[in-house]
Amino acid sequence: MTHASARRTPRGRQLIVDRFRSGWKQSHIAAALGVSRRCVKRRLDRYEIEGDAGLVDRSSHPHHSPRRQAPPELEAAVLDRRRRETPWTGRDPTGRPPPTTTSPPQPSAGGSNTSTRLDVTRRPAANPRSAGCPNLMADYT
Repeated sequence: MTHASARRTPRGRQLIVDRFRSGWKQSHIAAALGVSRRCVKRRLDRYEIEGDAGLVDRSSHPHHSPRRQAPPELEAAVLDRRRRETPWTGRDPTGRPPPTTTSPPQPSAGGSNTSTRLDVTRRPAANPRSAGCPNLMADYT
């Protein structure tokens, strides 16, 4: 529970409004209460629009939850469909049968395609300890 003179309670918000009505500048109110000028402006704008209702605490509950848990019925239906139509069951969601053979990709018409060349051999990666300094390994032998 907050104490009675806390800055971020309805009483503190009423103090912002009272000081503004008595002629204080927003920046002076913010400095006196130890809050930002933006906070003072926001409270005054809410008070202007909503009146005393703009000074009360608001709920922190989100307005919408885009990743909210689905209802149990919908979740069960999705899981059931996933079980029936996964790649390892051999069924395609479109109803097509699985491919019977796989053929390697063909080279493009413009020349050789390096992704299909089978004769390319790759060098093993260099040892990072010995790549820049050949004498470094001497310390470990």
